[in-house]
Amino acid sequence: MYRAQTYPKEQMEWIILDDGQHKVEPLFIETDLPNIRYIPLETKYTMGAKLNMLKAEAKGDIVVVMDDDDYYPPTRVQLVVTAFQQNPKKQVAGCSEVYMYYTDTNEIYRTGPYHKRHALNCTLAWRNSYAKTHDYDYTERCAVEAKFLNDFTSPMVQLPSKETILHIIHSSNTFNAIKARTNGTLGLLQKTELKLEDFMKETNQFINAY
Repeated sequence: MYRAQTYPKEQMEWIILDDGQHKVEPLFIETDLPNIRYIPLETKYTMGAKLNMLKAEAKGDIVVVMDDDDYYPPTRVQLVVTAFQQNPKKQVAGCSEVYMYYTDTNEIYRTGPYHKRHALNCTLAWRNSYAKTHDYDYTERCAVEAKFLNDFTSPMVQLPSKETILHIIHSSNTFNAIKARTNGTLGLLQKTELKLEDFMKETNQFINAY
């Protein structure tokens, strides 16, 4: 997904934090992509702790979250840069409305929107100046957004969801959204008639990854 981004690679950096049992460093050793930093961790940390590490490593003026198990369109980075150019006083951007692809049923649901200062972490982007004074809760394993976003009070640019992410729901997610769907405990969840083809072109390659 990074390779596919339309924003100029020479103006970006890609930071990968890897605390997995089977390290993926060989994937990046011989790559022709510029400005890649791979950081292996031998110890498992909470999600909040890892996000604090990543934001501390970031050098650019704008930081864009890209989770390794979600789908981001090729215009993901450009969309964020343009949004901040058009909203010079806003420090954070993200989506309160998110489309979710359930791999167990091949169905797409929509959750949200909740309110204009709410967003899921997997959709977030921010100016680096904001991150200098805001941290994630390092004890939090799942719902990491609240503390970083001042309990959802920070003014925010709401990004168009379909142009930002397709959140992938599978059995290894940190938050069990499959169980939440079954139990009816995931708020504002609604089934849609959308298909993978409405979000991406290479659907077969994508499905095989899961």
